[in-house]
Amino acid sequence: TLHDARQQADDIIANAQDSGRQAVREAEEKARAKAEGIVAEADQRIAQDKARARQELEKEVVDLVYDATKTIIGEKVDAKKDAELIDRALKRRQAA
Repeated sequence: TLHDARQQADDIIANAQDSGRQAVREAEEKARAKAEGIVAEADQRIAQDKARARQELEKEVVDLVYDATKTIIGEKVDAKKDAELIDRALKRRQAA
């Protein structure tokens, strides 16, 4: 009958809507998981880059202190002279 046909059509539409909503939820979940993976990977790379930059900076500081100390020890006169020698060592280091 017409009533049965309408009921059947309504059921088909409802099932299709449910299936559509489920497909959207699954796609959203996959996208969310992928985005979280990308963010986690980026965080890891940032941490590695930060650690590498810190190590390079520490090495530069050690080299700079070494150069300044070597210059000061080689020509120690007074506080003003020390400041001049440190400034000269810094400028020489920047030029290198």
